[in-house]
Amino acid sequence: MTNDRRYSDTGPEAPDQDLKTRIAWLYHMEDMTQEAIAERLGITRIRVVKLLAQCRRDGTVQVRVTGKLSDCMALERDLEARFPIGEAIVIPTPDDESKTSSLIGMRLGALVDTMLHDSMTVSMGWGETLRASLGAMTSRSLKDFSVVSLLGGLTRASGLNPSEMAWRFADLFGGDCYMLAAPVYAPDESTRAALFAHKGLSEVMQRARAADLSIVSVGDFSPTSTIFRYRMLEPSDLEALSKAGAVCDVLCHFLDRDGRLVDHPANRRVMAMNPAELVHAPRLVLASGGKHKVEGMLAMLKTVKPSWLITDHNTARGMLASKPSS
Repeated sequence: MTNDRRYSDTGPEAPDQDLKTRIAWLYHMEDMTQEAIAERLGITRIRVVKLLAQCRRDGTVQVRVTGKLSDCMALERDLEARFPIGEAIVIPTPDDESKTSSLIGMRLGALVDTMLHDSMTVSMGWGETLRASLGAMTSRSLKDFSVVSLLGGLTRASGLNPSEMAWRFADLFGGDCYMLAAPVYAPDESTRAALFAHKGLSEVMQRARAADLSIVSVGDFSPTSTIFRYRMLEPSDLEALSKAGAVCDVLCHFLDRDGRLVDHPANRRVMAMNPAELVHAPRLVLASGGKHKVEGMLAMLKTVKPSWLITDHNTARGMLASKPSS
C-alpha cells in the first residue's frame, strides 16, 4: 500500500474538502479501517475519526437505510386507508425525541431528491424539518429549476429564515430563487393588502401557485415554537390564539382542529400562501412529527390531500388513535 503524505500531521489541523472526501471514500467505499486510512494518509486515527464525523454533519457523507421495519410499514398502510394520503412514509421514532424533526427531514430530503428534474418549480414552507431535508439532497446542476418561498422572511439572519432556506435549496441545484420580500407578519391588514398588491410580490405568489411540487410542515403550537421563540408574535397572542381554538400553524397561519383558520388578527396579517390553497398543488409533501404535532397533522389533513405524508412511528400511532371524523 502506497502512503500518501500530502496530509501528514505536520501543522495545524485545517481539513480541506479534498481530505474529507478522500477519507470518506476510503472508509465507506473501499472498506478500509480507520487505522489503515491514518497510515495511508500520514495522519492520526483520532483525526480520521473526527473528519468522518464531520463528513456526516456537513453532508459529505449521506447515509440512507433502505430496509423498512414491519410495524412502520403497517402504520403506513393504516394511514393511507384512514386519511386522504397518496403515500405514507413512517420512520421509527428516535429514543431522543428531540431528533424527530431532523430525522423526518432527512427522509424528506431523500424523497424530494428523487423527484427533482430540469424545468421544474418547487414551492416550500419552513421549519426545522424542511431545513434538515436540505442536507439529504445531492447537489447538482438542473436547467430551468426554481424554488419559491411560500411565506415572508424573518427580520434577522437565521438558518430557519424561510427566505434563507429557499435560497439554499435553489443554490444546491444552480436554480433561481423567488422570495416574498416582506416580513412574515405585516403590521396590519391594510399593509398586508398593499404588499400583496405589489407587482413583484404578486408574481412570486403566482409562481408559488403554479409550482410542480410543494413541500410544507406543521408547526408546533406552544411557547417554545419558532414563531413565539423568535418573537414574531407576542406571548399574549399565544393565549388569544389558544382561546380561539388554534392547534397548530401551517405557513404561519393558525388552524383549529377542523383545519379552519381561527379568528385572530395574526391570520389577517400573515404574508404567506393560505394553506387551503395547497389543495390545488399538483404534488404536495407534508412532513412533520413529534408528540405535539398529532392534532396539527389531523387538522391539516382536513384541509389538504397530500401526495406524500412523512412522519414518525409515535405520531402515526397518535393520529390513528384519534376518533374518526363523522
